[in-house]
Amino acid sequence: MNWFKLFFLSSVILFSVWSCAKDPCSGVVCKNGGACLDGNCICQMGYRGADCGQQVRYQFVGDFVGDGLDKNKNVYRAWHAIYNASGDSAMLMQLNVHDSAAVLKLAFKLRIQADLKSFLLDTVHHGTCVYRGSGYLGQTISSLSLQKIDNALMDTLNYEFEEMIKQ
Repeated sequence: MNWFKLFFLSSVILFSVWSCAKDPCSGVVCKNGGACLDGNCICQMGYRGADCGQQVRYQFVGDFVGDGLDKNKNVYRAWHAIYNASGDSAMLMQLNVHDSAAVLKLAFKLRIQADLKSFLLDTVHHGTCVYRGSGYLGQTISSLSLQKIDNALMDTLNYEFEEMIKQ
């Protein structure tokens, strides 16, 4: 009987000590679908910060300007890539691209990829041409690769803007 009492008493003491241990996630509030793990918020894709309260895409908003080349080594000067946060998804943006004279104007939906730096553009139809592309986003520098498929001329032209600087 003494062994039973000793076992029971030990169990009660261990349970009491274990149940009094503070939960490291007690009082931690994680926003935007984040989850607490060991007192820290683990954020959903597209969010960052101690409480997951910041959308990653907002750091990329702005007008980036740069020069580019095509496959024939023609130079395209002072093109603008203007990134805007739009829509409810933290992984979507709007990209407006135009040449230095603002003759060619294209508006794309941009999808930020899982690495939170690269992106893909939705296809845009402009006259007899189709445009699509991809690129890289940084806080002060971006890159942009555009492919123009001209259905009337049966020709494809690639534009490469490797270093566009945020204005």
